[in-house]
Amino acid sequence: MMLTKHNTIDIYEQDEWPAMLKGVLIYSENEYGCASHIAMKSLLGEQEPSGRILTHLINQMVFNQSKDFESVGWEYYFYNDYMIININKWPTTPIMPLHEAQATWIHCYPPVRDLLSFLKDKYYQSSAMAPSMLAFVTSTTLHDSLNTDIFAIHSPEDMLMYQHKDSIKLNISGQQDPKPQLKTDLFFTPPAWLFPHLANAMGMNYPVTLFSGHDPESGDIDEVAALTLFRWLNRTTGNHTNKHAFNRSLKNTKREVAVALKMRNDLEAMLKSDEETEAPNVLWG
Repeated sequence: MMLTKHNTIDIYEQDEWPAMLKGVLIYSENEYGCASHIAMKSLLGEQEPSGRILTHLINQMVFNQSKDFESVGWEYYFYNDYMIININKWPTTPIMPLHEAQATWIHCYPPVRDLLSFLKDKYYQSSAMAPSMLAFVTSTTLHDSLNTDIFAIHSPEDMLMYQHKDSIKLNISGQQDPKPQLKTDLFFTPPAWLFPHLANAMGMNYPVTLFSGHDPESGDIDEVAALTLFRWLNRTTGNHTNKHAFNRSLKNTKREVAVALKMRNDLEAMLKSDEETEAPNVLWG
């Protein structure tokens, strides 16, 4: 393992960097509905991360345990000449009040800028090496809570794209060419617009945000949206896997969500039973 420092980020490299990349695909494992997480894990399977990206600006867990020891940092993988980055930590960003959301900018902007500038320095000096696209892969889950006359509810079978260079909104589902433009708008989580927006500002090739639609009745797991993203990602990266891999990823994610929900319920029960007990405000240090 090697360490490369680049401004505010530290890159712990497990594998060697490939000579060229076809594309960069970014997602967050913590999105409600888990669509992008299931889809990406369908490609990656049990592959170990090629490295991790750490910054002092984004908090990590400081306690750990021997059981299910947690590694820290944004994971990245090299998969069939693509780089896949999992944004598994992000500052809690409330929509309201607005000033609290804005206060997270100081923590988010520097590591995003520095990761993109590192990739630009490494791969974009030669057109032969430069990735042909940089995409943040997500879903329209936030539309459920917004004015649906402006931010429409889209079927989980829909694939939508926002091209940051030209500010174009497209429905890229199906075989129709040219792809129809959307008449309604799209709402972005902070990393879903920030990565491709800054990539566009740096002159990187084809920066986009990709959305599946979302079923508001799907609960914690949106299987149809996950399958929609998986089919697009698998086709884009060369059809190297199949529906069996998707089913394994879906099963694993359902188990992970069940464990997380049980832990949350146990914690809430413990806090309720101890609500009249004065807890110590210092655990260590």
